[in-house]
Amino acid sequence: MRTLFESIGVYPHTCVWEITSRCNLQCIHCASGLGPVASRGVELTTERALQLADELADLGCKYVALSGGEALLRADWPQLAGKIKSRNVDVGMISNGLLIRESVVKTMVENGVSILAISIDGLQNTHDFIRAKKGCFNAAVSALRLASAAGIRTHAITHVNRMNRGELEAMHDQLENLGVKTWLVQLSAPMGRMSERRDLILDASELRPFAEWLSATKERSRMYIAIGDNVGYYTELEPSLRRKGPDNPLPFWCGCSAGFLTIGIEANGNVKGCLSLQSEKYVEGNVLERPLREIWEAPGAFAYTRCFDPSQLHDSCKGCDYGEVCRGGCTFMSVALTGRPHGNPHCLYRLSCAT
Repeated sequence: MRTLFESIGVYPHTCVWEITSRCNLQCIHCASGLGPVASRGVELTTERALQLADELADLGCKYVALSGGEALLRADWPQLAGKIKSRNVDVGMISNGLLIRESVVKTMVENGVSILAISIDGLQNTHDFIRAKKGCFNAAVSALRLASAAGIRTHAITHVNRMNRGELEAMHDQLENLGVKTWLVQLSAPMGRMSERRDLILDASELRPFAEWLSATKERSRMYIAIGDNVGYYTELEPSLRRKGPDNPLPFWCGCSAGFLTIGIEANGNVKGCLSLQSEKYVEGNVLERPLREIWEAPGAFAYTRCFDPSQLHDSCKGCDYGEVCRGGCTFMSVALTGRPHGNPHCLYRLSCAT
């Protein structure tokens, strides 16, 4: 697998950049635990953030998603988006939709934002309950409509749990009718505030029917349904779940891309392979202390992916025929469920072998 990545080239193709940790909501499923009274402390200045945009471009980054917290709470987001786009890097934004008005969408267009991803957690009552604020669903729908009308490609992001699992079919139809182009569907994991609601996490018996629904729906949908990295792997459903298009050369799970092709940057300048990994253990450095290139190219950096050895697999992943390629599934899910990488117990293949 290391040879495969070396042939592709190790570079941060995709960056999720938490430009602020401030948030105007306190959602019950938030893995980071951020909210109105929680933050990561001092955030990057505009000057340093603009420099960082250049550093990402110089490393070959192709796409940056500006996130939070709530990204729109950072006043200089138009400058950052415009700078990124000026370096021929595609830029998108992830938002809960509460602050999006026609004027905001106009500013997005003017500064090169080509994708707006809005979190949708269920139908109206479920979404507002998970977001802990009435009116959130209507704001999210309005944001999707405004962005679509302005020519911005719209995405929806859903974390699946027991509250919204039964609503997915209706959600699909509604999002499709709203003109959403891509629906990212992933499993909720017991991290952050969601660790206090483990009763909402899908268990082993619910995973196969969920994956079958995803596979069937992906085949018929007018939207592209992007399957989260914590769903799968290696059953007969795999080609459908992983397929990105008719020319996709690798329609199967190829292991966690954190530190290989993806990078995450926190509001305080911390660099991670994946922003979902909340532990300080996964911080590779801070851009206030070292240039991004130095952090990215440091020997031994992102060891959980770049330095993986099959001997690190644990529990039912140990000795698996797919272990060298899979590396124990989604790192975030494995850490959330077991406390360490390389042993995601929600793997469909290992569950099928156990029955």
